[in-house]
Amino acid sequence: MADYVQPKADFLNKIFVDTNIRKLVNEDTVYEQLLSLQKVNAMNVRYYREQYTDIATPNDSAMSAPLDYRLRSPGFRAPGAPFPRTTFGEPQERNLGLYQLGLQVDITDEAQKYAEMENQILKAQTKLANAFVSRQNEILGNALTENWTTSGSSINSISLSAGEVWSEPTASTCRPIKNVLDAMEKIEDVAGYSYRASAALVSKQSYFDLRLYLAEKNYQYKAAADVVGPATNVTTVEGLTFMATNMVKRDYALIADFKACGTLYEAEPFTTHQYWTDEDHVTHIQAMRTFNFALSDPKAVCLLVNVA
Repeated sequence: MADYVQPKADFLNKIFVDTNIRKLVNEDTVYEQLLSLQKVNAMNVRYYREQYTDIATPNDSAMSAPLDYRLRSPGFRAPGAPFPRTTFGEPQERNLGLYQLGLQVDITDEAQKYAEMENQILKAQTKLANAFVSRQNEILGNALTENWTTSGSSINSISLSAGEVWSEPTASTCRPIKNVLDAMEKIEDVAGYSYRASAALVSKQSYFDLRLYLAEKNYQYKAAADVVGPATNVTTVEGLTFMATNMVKRDYALIADFKACGTLYEAEPFTTHQYWTDEDHVTHIQAMRTFNFALSDPKAVCLLVNVA
């Protein structure tokens, strides 16, 4: 008896699978396309979180207050004398474990062999990519927002009252642009740091609420083509690009200096692998990545709560 020959499907070609799944994943990596990436060769990394030591400014009520309790504020130096020494506080050292994210789909020989079943191969790859990127974005979103909570969180946050929700554009208390400016102010007014809000991510529900508000107020705006995967440039509100994505929890708007707020560490880049098992005649497609995100500058992030 001749050896069994595994069916070959064009859609299971190694090059096609790698290209197709990577394209599907990249289409919705909204967070990743905004964050800073650093390659590492470890399962754990050490990073440093800012402690935000207060720095005296001319706007302080006590104009003559020194920088710290050791009275080492910048001062006059006699010619040839040593420079006065100072410190602004050491960042807190932390350790971060990287996630080894993996997922697999199985495709039968029949799906490869019979034409009427071949669409299952593409559907399986699409579902693998969608499930993988959803979990990946969940990890990044939770890290960025400290689990979407303002209780005990170190990020900036603004909670809207019931009358301020964006879904009531005709209400006099509905003022989304003010809410956005307030969030930008919280980020950019951190003394001693040069944070600048770079983008805003909102749920698709809030996306349409914002567009309706702008239309009701007859504000000029543009709905541009896709700018970050499926995320859509709703408008440039006070210089801030808004993007709609399902990767933001409903009822929230996330505004941040995404390049400064932290680092996405990656030990193993996204890759795919496939193998065939003869006992059940099934081809297995795997997707994997080893990564995690460290929020090193929480004050570079502001979460708007109760926007829906």
